[in-house]
Amino acid sequence: MKKLSKKLTAAVSAAAVALTGAASLLSPLANAPAAYAVDTNNDDWLHAEGSRLYDMNGNEVWLTGANWFGFNCSERCAHYLWNADCDDLLRECADRGINIIRFPFSTELIYEWMNGLDKPVSGGGLQAAYNPPVDQDDGNGGIIKAGTYGSINKEFVEADGKTSVKSQKAFEIILSKCKKYGIKCFVDIHSPHADNSGHVYNLWYGKEMNDHPEVTVTTDMWIETTAWLAEQYKNDDTLLGFDLKNEPHGKGQEGELAAKWDGSKDENNWAYAATRCADAVLDANPNALIMIEGVEQSLSGAMAGDYWGIGDRRDNSPYIGAWWGGNFRGAREYPIKPEHGTSQIIYSPHDYGPSVYAQNWFYLDKDPKGGLFDT
Repeated sequence: MKKLSKKLTAAVSAAAVALTGAASLLSPLANAPAAYAVDTNNDDWLHAEGSRLYDMNGNEVWLTGANWFGFNCSERCAHYLWNADCDDLLRECADRGINIIRFPFSTELIYEWMNGLDKPVSGGGLQAAYNPPVDQDDGNGGIIKAGTYGSINKEFVEADGKTSVKSQKAFEIILSKCKKYGIKCFVDIHSPHADNSGHVYNLWYGKEMNDHPEVTVTTDMWIETTAWLAEQYKNDDTLLGFDLKNEPHGKGQEGELAAKWDGSKDENNWAYAATRCADAVLDANPNALIMIEGVEQSLSGAMAGDYWGIGDRRDNSPYIGAWWGGNFRGAREYPIKPEHGTSQIIYSPHDYGPSVYAQNWFYLDKDPKGGLFDT
């Protein structure tokens, strides 16, 4: 057991640093450590007690996280590796106190891995160069001069020095480097389809895959693929857990097209779906942490007879809103209680400041557009 060395909060938020946007701000460290101790004991699994996280020895562990987009996107690889070396990025994250990284995935990506359809990382998603010691034929009638390229992300190309590795191998290379620098990870199922704007889609099912349009992601497929991923990496405590769905959302008047939280077995009931998926993941890896996000809206109870899907009203709205993934009102009456118990369950609300969206509640008496609120 190697204790996670830095502390912040046990609630890891996707509103933390996004490496896609922040990596360009990182600068080389003049006095970076020459070596990091690689922990190979595979015993860093965590569990929850109340609102806190603990290791196997009962030590409280606090996590300070960053979000690294890319595996959810069409490039099928962590972003910014087109312009920076993976070792440099992860070393500087570790040196700045980041001890866990959230990797957004798509169900489509895991479906490809599971079914042998894994693809090489797209050219726009990765720069992997090398320094040939002598002039080489480029395969197209030209010559690659010795020392043409810099040494960057060399592990991400095959033995020929120019063919990008496939996306699962790229992920495993990154996992190994995270272990090298003492950083843990968790996977977030960001969207059903591989799409750079997939987060806009409300649900975890019901969307056609981008590169396999004949396949529509179902709830059962989402559960099966997520559990398969948990099984694949159950013996590597670098991958500590799974965020089952990024920001399930939708407004109540959208009815079955919006995520809700209640006691039904309806397919769009996030509480029911998340419980099923949590149990499947914990069947594969009982040590995994399971992050459960909220929904967007809940029923307000403003008027008798209101139901999910009823039209909104100007006054006495039947719905109470929040951020996408931030509404946990339903959890009081319908908490997530998988058959495996709740020791691995974390409620993970998403919350953002006004730089993302100027919600009314950031202002005491003034509308951000210039008007006044009734007080």
